[in-house]
This record gives sequence, C-alpha cells and structure tokens, in this order.
Amino acid sequence: MIITQVTPINLADQVVLVLIETDAGFQGFGEASPMYPAVICKIIQEVLTPLLIGEDPRDIAGILERMFFTRPGRFIPYKLGPQGALTSAVSGVEIASWDILGKWLGVPI
Repeated sequence: MIITQVTPINLADQVVLVLIETDAGFQGFGEASPMYPAVICKIIQEVLTPLLIGEDPRDIAGILERMFFTRPGRFIPYKLGPQGALTSAVSGVEIASWDILGKWLGVPI
C-alpha cells in the first residue's frame, strides 16, 4: 500500500483536515491545529505532500522521520518552531496515517 494523494481541507478557516488516499483504496483523515489554516494547508501541499507520495502510510515512524528529515541527520529547511505551523501540519498527517492503519487492521484508533 502506498500514498497516492494528500489533500489539506480548510473548513471555513476554523479547522484543517488532512485526507490521505492510498492505491489500495484506504483513506485516512487527520486534524491539524486551526491556527493559521492557510499556512498549514500550504505547508501540507508544498512541503509534506512531495515527501509522502509513494510512502507506505502504515510505516508511521518512517513517515514522521521522512517529514522531519530530508536525509539522515538533517532537519528540513522549513522549521517554524516546535509549536509552529509545520508541527501542526505534521500532526494532521500523522493522525491520518493512524486512521489508515486502523482501517487496514479493522480496529478503532
């Protein structure tokens, strides 16, 4: 199973949802912080999506490492702080990945 699409959904500038779709037909939803929704959506589209396409959504530790490091030991250049928009965007992707894993296993998350 691989990620084929990652879509940020800005709901009336109140909530940002992250939709991850896979080649196996599984979809996962995650929620990112509602702070600066336009910025979070842009980060998901421009920074995170290219890192995620083709990855296995069940490998959550690997996905997190890929989002935080472009290569071993090197932080991606978009760091906006430990409580910034990047961290919020990453958390939305992580939650969506857990949602896919739970659906794949047939268990709640």
